[in-house]
Amino acid sequence: MSNHDVVAVLNKLIDTCKDGELSYKTCADDAGERNSPLQIQFAHLQGEHAAAVAELQGLIAHLGGRERAPGSISEAIRLSWVNLKIAIAGKDDRAVLAECQRSEETATRRYAEALEQALPEDVRRVLERQCHDVMANRDQIQLLHHQLDIEA
Repeated sequence: MSNHDVVAVLNKLIDTCKDGELSYKTCADDAGERNSPLQIQFAHLQGEHAAAVAELQGLIAHLGGRERAPGSISEAIRLSWVNLKIAIAGKDDRAVLAECQRSEETATRRYAEALEQALPEDVRRVLERQCHDVMANRDQIQLLHHQLDIEA
């Protein structure tokens, strides 16, 4: 796989992680009580996505590639969609968690697709670790959603 192709794979994952970062920021801003465990968890997950973006950007730089221009259309559409869903749901924590879970499932799928490619070993190791982190995030969101259902 050429460096150009690897950079394209990494740029797609950057878009995915930026979408997640933006979603979690929105969810943290709209979560129930301020400084609630849910809001704190969303802020933590936002930070994890930001760290993943930075790491992917470092890989692109190492490969001599360039990141796509910021402010992709997908980010704008994604933020609008998250805001719409939250507004419709009345900023209900269950609806917010459902959206976060969907976002993590999408990220998991995109990482799996990336890992199907013939990547350099150093890139593969980073993506495998990040994929594991995304799956752990998804599982955490599922657990939080389940806990809300039990409390209801």
